[in-house]
Amino acid sequence: MPGWESMLKFIDWDKEGKYRLFILGAILVVSVLLVVWVNIYYGIDIVYSHFFYIPIIIAGMWYHRKAVWVAALLGMFHIIAGYVLNGVIVSSTLIRAAMFIIIAFVVGVISEKKDKFYDELKISEQKLQQQYSGLEGQHKDLRQKEDELSVLFEAAQLVNSTLNIRQVLESVVDLAQKVVGFDAGGIQLFDRDTREAVYQAIYNYSPDQIANLKHCQPFRDLLENFDKDLIIESVEGRFTCSLLSKIEMAVPMIINSDIYGVWFVENHTGDHFATDRKKILVTLASLTSSAVKNAWLYERTMFVATVDQLTGLYNRQYFDHVLEMEKEKARLIQAPLSLIMVDVNRLKYINDTFGHEMGDHILKESAALLKRSVRKGELVFRYGGDEMVIILADSNYRETSKVVKRIKANIQAWNLANIDKNVFLHLSIGWCTAKKADSLEKLVAAADEEMYRDKAEYYKSHGLTRETKGPR
Repeated sequence: MPGWESMLKFIDWDKEGKYRLFILGAILVVSVLLVVWVNIYYGIDIVYSHFFYIPIIIAGMWYHRKAVWVAALLGMFHIIAGYVLNGVIVSSTLIRAAMFIIIAFVVGVISEKKDKFYDELKISEQKLQQQYSGLEGQHKDLRQKEDELSVLFEAAQLVNSTLNIRQVLESVVDLAQKVVGFDAGGIQLFDRDTREAVYQAIYNYSPDQIANLKHCQPFRDLLENFDKDLIIESVEGRFTCSLLSKIEMAVPMIINSDIYGVWFVENHTGDHFATDRKKILVTLASLTSSAVKNAWLYERTMFVATVDQLTGLYNRQYFDHVLEMEKEKARLIQAPLSLIMVDVNRLKYINDTFGHEMGDHILKESAALLKRSVRKGELVFRYGGDEMVIILADSNYRETSKVVKRIKANIQAWNLANIDKNVFLHLSIGWCTAKKADSLEKLVAAADEEMYRDKAEYYKSHGLTRETKGPR
């Protein structure tokens, strides 16, 4: 038989194991005393030892096959007691001792399988719980990914729903604020040469704060670093000189491998931006850059389609479109509409004498002079050849005459400042103001007629005919 050291290995010395050992020991002592008392008091032979089954079964339930040690101990006690009382070893005591061991083994095996089954069941339950936790985490991640994809899909719809750059920027900033949850921020697109903002969309910034960005050195340094190192990822720091921000993040706006702007956001609490929020902002910045590129291409196409390439004035096709719109508006609100027709005098003489390059120069100078003479929002067009026209919406005769006076004053100033006195700039001017429907339809013809009358007076005053050559 194994030694006592091996036998004691079955004992679990933790708190519960000590309780079990104490209880089993107490039951063993009580069982032995009961067997002895019954046999002595009632005169029953020591073979009567049914009380021993109680500790054997309990040991089998608690210690599995190791309960055989308890059964062997009680069987040994049973055999020795029978020998002491009878002087011989009775066969029935040997059979009873063998039964102790068999019962202990059977109960131990059954209990071991039962406990093993419950352990496996518990392990399976733990695995299922882990799998459930994993699936729950995956479900949460999938929901988050779904939300992100939904945001990006909505952003893609927004940026592709319009070719107006300002609308694109405002829509995306509004969407990003709802998703990323920044306290303040916005997008600024810059002219690459001047670094001045040409488009912007802002959330929760005052006009003064935006105006101060151009004087904020960290912000200017940020743009320089973006441009110099061609950074394409988001960066965190303090950029906007904002007194409220605790943490700020900036994402470059890249178009055709060049930095054309920056997306900057700030939080007034916390110390960092979540990684997934950063990714969304970077993705939105990429989407916005693509949308801005498309809008710029559209604006460029529209510019080429509506602007005369030599003078930079709007062309005749666009004039016809705008004039019809302004006439309709004038009819609806009963407001005056004025038109100024302008013709460059002696352009053929300049072309023949100094070359077409000088003629083009005079045309461009005339266009620039007219644009300087009108207010913001008043449009100047190249009507055709050497003729130009100005549309003045909601401008009466008196107000239009002031514009004409500014044009004439600017012509005089140009000629005085001109060094080459052989080259001159003279414009024939005619204008007309209309309000009623019939006069609106005749507006162009009336202004044109006045312009030719002025041209005739110019030639007459200089003693020239249209074909006469000479400096004036």
